[in-house]
Amino acid sequence: MRYCNRSAQNATNPNNLLASAAVSQFLGDNLLASKNLAQIVENFPKIDKIGAVQFQNALVLKQLRNYKEAVGSIQKAMTKGLPHPYNALDAVFIMGRIYENWAVEEEDKEQMSHKAYYKVFNSLKKEKALEGDFDFDNWINDGLVWLGLAEKAGSAGHYGLACDLFECALERLEEDEGGESAVGLILFELAKATYRCGDLSGAMGFLERAIDGEGGGGGGGRKGSVILAEMNNIMDVWAGGTESKIVSLVKFPSKKFMDRLLLLLPGDL
Repeated sequence: MRYCNRSAQNATNPNNLLASAAVSQFLGDNLLASKNLAQIVENFPKIDKIGAVQFQNALVLKQLRNYKEAVGSIQKAMTKGLPHPYNALDAVFIMGRIYENWAVEEEDKEQMSHKAYYKVFNSLKKEKALEGDFDFDNWINDGLVWLGLAEKAGSAGHYGLACDLFECALERLEEDEGGESAVGLILFELAKATYRCGDLSGAMGFLERAIDGEGGGGGGGRKGSVILAEMNNIMDVWAGGTESKIVSLVKFPSKKFMDRLLLLLPGDL
């Protein structure tokens, strides 16, 4: 990976750096991913999707607990253009979560977190986008609010953020009498996102909980049986050590680049 890092640092194509950053994240190396993304921002500031790069870097910096830079990066992304499928309120909500994480280390950031969350809530209320008679406390503690954004993050390939938000959704739904049926499926999604962050052991732990029936394993019936079979199949693949290469999940800029990169990575990926 050290040689791979040097090669990426000398890259003249931002797509190569993006692919290297994606592989690094799948390997759980967020520090290297952040270096790749920061290099794109520094050396290729006028590429079309610079906002998406800044947004991705903000999420990596969040995982590295570099919260100050994460907030700055996400603010820049909001001015340059957010990646699909996020909107401005999603970005503000994510900033609220970053401040919430930051508040564990610096208590004064809790106020900033609440301010960001309330801004989202107030905007949704003004737009009449909330179903039912929600107050702020009910809304922020609704597991489905967190689940919706977690699913967006997963669909965008931002698996570190997805893991965090799926866990936040779980915490809330496990305490909700009507939320038990969703828990098994969320554990399944959390397992897959955790795997894509390079943590196979953690992924298997979440998948075991889903298979063991926590939350009903998909809600029963034919659909539930199909989902449970899929869970068991994935567990067999992971446990057998024959999982598909993590790097196959990455969209490489060219086959030549992919072949060169694969030579530099451990063979079991």
